[in-house]
Amino acid sequence: VGEDAVRTLVKRMRTKVEEAPALDGEALGCPALAYEHEMDTPASLAAFTRRASSIAGPGGRIVLTMATGGYAAFARSWARGLDAVNASHYLIAALDDVALTELKPLGGHVVPVYDEAMADDAPGRDRPAAYGSGAFRALTQIKPALVLALLEAELAVLYADADVAFLQDPWPHLTSYENCAVALQPNRHDEEDVLGAIVELDRRPGNPRPRQRYYGDVGCSGLAYFPSGRAARRLAAFWAAAASDDSCGGDQAALEAALAFLAYAAEHVDVRALPLALWPNGMALRTLYDAP
Repeated sequence: VGEDAVRTLVKRMRTKVEEAPALDGEALGCPALAYEHEMDTPASLAAFTRRASSIAGPGGRIVLTMATGGYAAFARSWARGLDAVNASHYLIAALDDVALTELKPLGGHVVPVYDEAMADDAPGRDRPAAYGSGAFRALTQIKPALVLALLEAELAVLYADADVAFLQDPWPHLTSYENCAVALQPNRHDEEDVLGAIVELDRRPGNPRPRQRYYGDVGCSGLAYFPSGRAARRLAAFWAAAASDDSCGGDQAALEAALAFLAYAAEHVDVRALPLALWPNGMALRTLYDAP
């Protein structure tokens, strides 16, 4: 997909999203955080963290995704895209034995992060988990834990879902966000003030539960850059805490709940929006074909 085509896709996607209802994020949403959280990285992620540290690029930079057996083909394409733009410092967390087997040709770029005793029942193992399903929610709780583990190892993490297409090496652009807590893909605007957009959403008359529940409306957790540093680690801990709530519908809503906590905090936290045209995702590509 060329850059002109991507710009067309992004324009069409923006039009569709702007025409959608205001609260069209993850349907169940995620409750607001009531207090500041600290989360410990599970010991089970120690091998994952060591592998990431060993293959990270200059400055501890790494691109991360995760894959189930149902999404192994996406992950292979994702890896080829990064190799094609000479951004080979990446890691794929295999969430089940099928993914690990299917991705074995990628060698050290793949690391298992699942419980072998539960492998046969792993969500999404044999087919992609349906959006919003129980399996989907179970999988999305893993993402913030992976990101937090790498941030605690003092790495700089670009998390990119396996449907993200890389048209160029992302790192030259990402260096402009080094002082942020996160730079993420926007859902509605390429806004500079992401936290302000969350506050604006809370103030909309049509919002049924302002400052109580968040629906992943402002930003997409499928493409987010977390620079190495305290601000990103703190945000990732909030994200992991929000995602662990039994009533949370998914990691995107959880990230917005974490960002909302920062939006109302009595401190300055820098959160920025990434230009989607540089890294189109599945939503943009589906728009080209008018798919649902």
